[in-house]
Order: sequence, then C-alpha cells, then structure tokens
Amino acid sequence: MEETKKLEKAEKSNSIKKVENTEMNDNEKKAENTKIDDNVKKTEKSKKANNTKQVEALKNTFGDKIVQGRKKKGMSQEDFSDIMGVSRQMVSRWELNTAMPRMQKIRKISEILDISIEDLLSGNENKKFNSPVALNTINLKTLLKVIAVVLAILLILYVVYSTYKIVVLNTISSKLEQYKNLDNYYFKWGSIVDTELKETTEVWYKDGKYKISYTTLTNTIPTTSITYFDINEGYRYILDEANKTYTQLNLIGAESYENGIFMYSKFPSIIKAESADFKELALKLNKVIAYYKKGSLFVYINGETIELNKDDYSPKSQLIKMQENKNSQQNLYTFDINLNNTNDNDVSIPANYKKLN
Repeated sequence: MEETKKLEKAEKSNSIKKVENTEMNDNEKKAENTKIDDNVKKTEKSKKANNTKQVEALKNTFGDKIVQGRKKKGMSQEDFSDIMGVSRQMVSRWELNTAMPRMQKIRKISEILDISIEDLLSGNENKKFNSPVALNTINLKTLLKVIAVVLAILLILYVVYSTYKIVVLNTISSKLEQYKNLDNYYFKWGSIVDTELKETTEVWYKDGKYKISYTTLTNTIPTTSITYFDINEGYRYILDEANKTYTQLNLIGAESYENGIFMYSKFPSIIKAESADFKELALKLNKVIAYYKKGSLFVYINGETIELNKDDYSPKSQLIKMQENKNSQQNLYTFDINLNNTNDNDVSIPANYKKLN
C-alpha cells in the first residue's frame, strides 16, 4: 500500500512539473514574440521616417520650387517657358529635376518668381552632383588645377632651358677669349652668298704688324688690295702692286688692331659676351641648341648655325639664313686659323717696293 501511494505521489509531482514547464515555455515564447513584434514595429517606423524625409526632400527640390512659384504667379508651363525664352519641354525637365539651368537662367527665374537664388538652390544637396551648374564648377576647378600644374611644369622647363642657354653661351664666349690677344697668327675669312664666293680676307699678324689682303669678286672677276699695318709706329701702308709702290698714311682706329684683336673682331658676334646680350637670349624664347658632330661643336642660335672646333673652340663657319618677303638668302662665312706660323717677311713690305712722297 505504501509503495502504491509513493508511486501516485511521484506521478502527481511529475504532472505538476510538466504543467509548470509548459507554462514557462509559453511565457518565454510570448516574450520572444513580443520582442520580435517590437523590432518589426521599430523597423517599420524607421522606414516611414526615412520615407517622410525623402518625400520632404523631394518637395524641397529646385524643380518643386519652380512649380510652386509658377503656380503662385498663376502661370502655366507654357506661359513660364515663353517668359524664360525656352521650350515648355525644358521647363518640364527643370521641374522634374532631370535638368538644371545655367546660372544666367537661374537669376532670371529668381527675378520672375520673386524667389532668392539662395532659396532656389537650398535643399538641392542631393541633386548638386547632377546639376550642370555644379558640374561646370567642378570641371572649372579641375581645369584650373590642370592649368596650374601645366604652368608649373612649363615654368620649370623654362628655367632649366634658360639656365642651359646661359651656360652654353658663357662657356663658348669664355673659350673664345683666348683669341683676343695673340702675338702670331694667320687668318682667312670668306663670305659666300648662295654658294657664290663674294669676298675673302687674309690676315698675317706678328708682334704688332699686319698684312691684310682684301679680295672681292664681281662677276667672278677678283679685285685684290693689300694693306700693311704697323701698330707700333702708328702707320698703315697701301700697296700698288702694278707699280711696285706704297703710300704711307697715319693709322686711324688703332684700337681695332691692337694686340692682334682684328681676327677676334671677325668672329660671330652672337657668341661673344661683349657684343651679344646672353641674358636676353636666355630669358626670351630664343632657340639655342648645342651638339657635337664629326669633330665639331655646332651651335644653333636664332637662325644662325655656327661650327666650332670642339678642341680649341676656334670658329670654322657661320651659316645665316635670311628670309625677305618671298626671297630667301643664305650667307656662309668661313674661318681658317693657323697660329704661330707667321714670320717677319709675311708682315714686311717687300724690299723692291718704293715709297711715294
């Protein structure tokens, strides 16, 4: 009997626990369902708030303000388009926010609808990257940046090239200085115009004495005159080869012959510092190019091509191309230099020549 009572009591206790567990599960489920419902309600509320904001934003667009302002003025799209000087379709595109007028038109809209430009454009942040005005502003800023970069690069190139030109010209000029004051040399200078030899000058110099032979060609017929210069005595002597006589005259312009400078004076002036403005050549957009070729240094300056000996920088030739109207002319000057080979006889009047009183 006692065992039967114990079993009944145990079964009753188990039944109560099952009921309690069932009630607990039901309560947990209810709590969980309530939590889910709350989350759903919050999500829906958030969506509604966002939709409301979007609707409000759409109501605040540039196009919506035109619609409101136009209706307030009692104008149809057609009336408004006529006043604006555009098609009705364009007005429709403005109002639908599929197109944006330029600033000039925006000013006119502001005047017609009595709406400030600030009010028209405010609230259009969501449209600003699609508006032609904004795009034009962005493009202009980008363009200005590109222009600034290009100008900076050009300025750097200009400074580098200007420096290069000054260095090249100063180097050549300083090398030529060695030919200013010489004691002994032979020098021949020729002038060729369009492949035709026009003039030659031969110079023998030693210790303050010159013999200079000038030859000009007219219709290929040469005419030669010979003059001796004695810088030490201050005289020049003109020879008459036909009669074997000479005339003694006072030397005028001795500074052009002192210290053997006559040869140097015939060198191209554009590569000499005292006769050319190197700073101006460098700073202006003048073209200066130097390059080596076949044992020579070629220098191109403003249409002139000068050939120098790459070892001692002595001039070899100077080519100048000139263009006048439709006619072009090419002048070529040649230089032949031989140092320390002139003797006393070369610069002395021949003994068989008589002096005229």
